[in-house]
Order: sequence, then structure tokens, then C-alpha cells
Amino acid sequence: MEQLPTGALISIISVLITVLLTLVGIVGYFLKDIRASVKEKQKDQDENLSVISKEISKLKEDLPVKYVLKDDYTRTLKELKDDQTRAIAGVEHKVDTLTRDVREMLQVVSKLTGLGGKLNDHQ
Repeated sequence: MEQLPTGALISIISVLITVLLTLVGIVGYFLKDIRASVKEKQKDQDENLSVISKEISKLKEDLPVKYVLKDDYTRTLKELKDDQTRAIAGVEHKVDTLTRDVREMLQVVSKLTGLGGKLNDHQ
């Protein structure tokens, strides 16, 4: 093989180095652009995470005030039903006592008037 003249060899090497440096420059530019894009997206995601974190904190504060657990609701409802049952039982007891007292009074009145317990027959 014939050897290339030194000038031609230097020209070829210069062109190859220029092409290589141009490719490195282009790759470097795209890497810089990609890095800037990644940093921007990371910043946006950090801001979104901050907003979501604040919303979750607010939700944690509001949950006990606005919402009730099913178990708490069931327990409270049972307590209310028990209170209602006790109140009704108390009223029934008072009504029974009043009924008994009224019967006793009617018997006393009928004895005093001489009807002898036959109050319904004379009406």
C-alpha cells in the first residue's frame, strides 16, 4: 500500500477530529438539554408532592371532625337505643304506677259513695 502524503494524512485526521468533536458537542448539547428537562420535571414533582402532602395533612385533620368510623357509629347508635329503651321503660313504669294509683283511688271513691266497686254498672 502506498503511503499517503503527510499533508493528506493531516487533513484526514483533522476532518476526523472535527467530525468527532462535532459529534461530542452535539451529544453534550442533548445531554445538557435532557439534564435541564429532568431537573425541571423533578422540581415540578417536588412541588406536586408538597401540595399533596399538605392536602393529606388537612384531610387527617378533617377526618375525625367530618366523618365517623363505622364501629364508632354502631356503638353510639347502640348507646342511643339503650338510652331510649331505658327511658321508655321508665315511662312505662310511671304509667303503670299511675294506673295502679287511679284504680286504688276509684276503689276508695266507690267505697265512699257506697257503690261498692260497681262503678261501671251505674253509668
